[in-house]
Amino acid sequence: MRESGRRRKEHVWDKGPLNGFLYCPDCGSKLYFNHPSRLKTSGTYSCGYYLHYKKCTSHYIRRDELDPAVLARLRAECAFAREHEEEFVRMVERKTRRQGEDAVKQGEKEYGEARARIDEIDQIINQLYEDKVGGRLSAERFSRMLAAYEAEQNTLRAKCETLRVEINAARTTSDKAKQFIRVVKRFTEMQELTPEIVATLIERVEIGQAQVVDGEKKQEIRIVYHFVGDIRE
Repeated sequence: MRESGRRRKEHVWDKGPLNGFLYCPDCGSKLYFNHPSRLKTSGTYSCGYYLHYKKCTSHYIRRDELDPAVLARLRAECAFAREHEEEFVRMVERKTRRQGEDAVKQGEKEYGEARARIDEIDQIINQLYEDKVGGRLSAERFSRMLAAYEAEQNTLRAKCETLRVEINAARTTSDKAKQFIRVVKRFTEMQELTPEIVATLIERVEIGQAQVVDGEKKQEIRIVYHFVGDIRE
């Protein structure tokens, strides 16, 4: 029966070039592809957290509406980067510098707090030794407390090293705008949205929840590019 039986051929749906790059801006979950059933569409996307747990909103969008919208934005924004190269570079440098300064300030704040806590733990450990020697603390309790404080110190030292690397990286002037332009020049004509174009240019696309404003449907589509982030910012 196994040898003679016929297996039903499974239909493989084309999930589109943006599948895997779509995210919900509210909960951070990926948007998952839903194959067409009775709807005469090429499929739809919905928030994964909503689909599985009903804890978010659907962020529902049709693929035959999304693909042309993203393609139009890509063509317009990449054309601007090519045709106004010097202006685009200056804009991205200002944005990168501003973000870098914010990252340095936040990193230095966290680094200072971590270093202060490490010094505080050193003082606590010294006091523990004195309490143990003076008989105010049992050997067993001393060992438990010492192990806990030393583990916290090790975690903080690792965090300080990570922060130090991040602070130095944020202080380094990047060449992200020029890198983006070099990539954009590979795609002078974008007639259709392809997996190669998406993977090369786009880091993620965030799909907002559709709303009706003055009787008209509005839905935000935010494109985050490699190297330069959201150009509209």
